[in-house]
Amino acid sequence: MNRKFILNLLLFGNNSVYFLGGREIKNINISNDITLIIECCKTEVKSASLEEKISSIKDWVEFVNLSYSHGVFPLVFHALKKFEKIIPKQIFQQMKTIHMDIVKQNMLMTSELIKVMKLLDKNNITAIPFKGPVLSQMAYGDITLRQYVDLDILIERNNNKKVFELLKTLNYKSVLSTKLLDRKVCSEIITDFNLKNTFNGVELEFHWQLIEKIFKMNLKYSEIVDCTIEVTVNNYKIKTFSLEHQVVYLAMHGSKHGWERIEWLVDLYRLIKINKDVIDWEKVIKLSFLSKSKKSVLTMLYLLKKLFGLNIVELDLVNKHINNEIKTLYKLSVDMILNYSQKEDTFIRKQKLESYRFKITDGGKFRLLYSLESLLSLSKLDCINNRWFEKSKILLFFSRFIRLIKGII
Repeated sequence: MNRKFILNLLLFGNNSVYFLGGREIKNINISNDITLIIECCKTEVKSASLEEKISSIKDWVEFVNLSYSHGVFPLVFHALKKFEKIIPKQIFQQMKTIHMDIVKQNMLMTSELIKVMKLLDKNNITAIPFKGPVLSQMAYGDITLRQYVDLDILIERNNNKKVFELLKTLNYKSVLSTKLLDRKVCSEIITDFNLKNTFNGVELEFHWQLIEKIFKMNLKYSEIVDCTIEVTVNNYKIKTFSLEHQVVYLAMHGSKHGWERIEWLVDLYRLIKINKDVIDWEKVIKLSFLSKSKKSVLTMLYLLKKLFGLNIVELDLVNKHINNEIKTLYKLSVDMILNYSQKEDTFIRKQKLESYRFKITDGGKFRLLYSLESLLSLSKLDCINNRWFEKSKILLFFSRFIRLIKGII
């Protein structure tokens, strides 16, 4: 957070979200590029409609860059392949090259995930991969149709050092010094750690808690383990989050980032479309209420209805909670997508994102607590940047306080 955001918060309260951007969002005009990207990501596309939208693209280089930056390039390429003749030849060749690079990287990462899982299983360590190839298989039916840059795996906290040692045999090295986890203060603060393969560059991100402070939700290892489901990836069975936990977690993750990247919506669109008759929506709503993430789930469902035509809000259970606040959050979310696409000034974008996070929290008292916690709570970054103080929580907090003061001044 920064001084301008805090001042807006104090002056305008819940309405600060409008003033941060300098305007209130009344009408949403989605660009031709974003419209075509969304159409390409749908499971059912009408060729005539797609051809018409293709003809509206003015700058193909920008369109390709947008597709990639929004994390949905593989789907866009697959949808546009049959229209090769009406796409500039040089552009289409470039798209083929990008696609092949993604396919190769995804196959490499999937192979690495299976190697890691086999090693952990052999040593009786339970690990739960999520997102990455597992989500790609579940939601897209193909490990190559989703972009991902690392592999996320949930493990038990007590096993983290053992896991890191084991993975040295597969050429993995900690990105940061594991000594950070030896200090009691930092071991309580840090809930994830990155390893990188020194041979092929594949990155692993191990988590032992999934904490989203904005929603006051802490999805612990033990809670996830009790309700996992199996997914077969390249003929290897892998346990991952239940459908209900995935929907809530992905909704929280997307909301935390203001839904500025289309891929976060597409993940949920595809996952829900394939499994909408299997998902226990009562459990989803219950989980979202318990974790204070009700608005995230409802906004996500409303976005999927308006942008992708996925009508889950017809359920009475969900429909009764869709109100003007959710519709406002929908507009703000689309605005975040468009501004991300237009490469909006980073400073303004960060203000809008903080304001969005504030608005999606549940209730005035909770919003105040979130604001204070965002300013004052210790983070992994504090442990990394203040190695001299990592033995003492008081000194670590003091160093953070000094840094915040300097940032405001």
